[in-house]
Amino acid sequence: MLSGDNGILQRATQSKEKTERAEIIENAKLDILAKITEKKGENLTALELEEILTSPNYNTKGRLSDEESILDRTLTSNNEKYQILVSEIYNGSFAGENVQYSDDVKVKLAINLSAEDYDDKSPYVQYKGITFKVLYNDNDTGIEIIAMETMGNVELGINDEAEGAQGTKGEETRAQWSYNNAINTLNKEVEKLFPKDEIVDDARCVGSLPGKSNKNKRNDTPCTLGTYNSHFSAYDNLLEQGESFIELDDERNENKLIDRPNYISDYNRMEALGITCIGDDSYWLASRLGYASPTDAGFGLSYIRAGYEYYEENLWKITTIDEDNIFLDPYGFSCRLRPVLHLASSVKIKDDGGNGSFESPYVLE
Repeated sequence: MLSGDNGILQRATQSKEKTERAEIIENAKLDILAKITEKKGENLTALELEEILTSPNYNTKGRLSDEESILDRTLTSNNEKYQILVSEIYNGSFAGENVQYSDDVKVKLAINLSAEDYDDKSPYVQYKGITFKVLYNDNDTGIEIIAMETMGNVELGINDEAEGAQGTKGEETRAQWSYNNAINTLNKEVEKLFPKDEIVDDARCVGSLPGKSNKNKRNDTPCTLGTYNSHFSAYDNLLEQGESFIELDDERNENKLIDRPNYISDYNRMEALGITCIGDDSYWLASRLGYASPTDAGFGLSYIRAGYEYYEENLWKITTIDEDNIFLDPYGFSCRLRPVLHLASSVKIKDDGGNGSFESPYVLE
């Protein structure tokens, strides 16, 4: 009997499946090794591991279940045949974990989101004469503080003046480049304001991903518009997919949100701390948005509008006028910056400093 549980065909099928499953694990491990080599031996971040397992830029191209910790998730292979625990593929530590701050710093800069009063949820600190509030204090991220004021000004879109900007000011190609490079542009501007020292070992724009190694993480998959309208096809692969790209659900004829926007972590934490809106200035969230429908597509950036909280602003839009025409509308938009700083493990709190209140913040040294 060939087809029974112990038959030759059954055993051949099982052997093939075992080999295919092993190849998926091996390819993922090779991609992980290549990424660690690229980073000169530095550990992966959890987000880098997720990208390796799910992005079409790598070999695995699967999808992950939604448990909070990536090592508890299950990878479903691209052909939907295999489910593999992520911990079978990688079970190491991640960059940003186990930052060895002093006990004094960890205790004084602790976060208590269950506190009734907003000011008691996290302490205020002072650095370079500027007041900050503790935004994160955990093993995954380390300690990050956020400015309680906005500063600088950056224009994105058609008049982007970032170093290396491509295309002529005021034209479509400049807006396209600006959208594709927006996260890196904003983070670089914050780095200029706060260079690394013994207190701060990294700086980023709020709305980029938390953690020292994550800030320039972005979804750089090219956007394919031809699916929605044949007239869009000339722009396929020119504009990157946004962190929260919206595509048309053909069955329901409505838009659906896929992927997770960069700004969510920072935005939710600012909301929990009651510090989303500050002052009278709008400020950028370093998180790109995209949407597409059968008639138009937009590519933009998130920002906090003074007094109104979250908003979105197009930097580039494509609209179908009729069967023969497309209207291209590149935009320019300016906002201020709200810096987030990652504290170095050597940071100390001045002995004769404050008590962590707004009136008397801890002084970092």
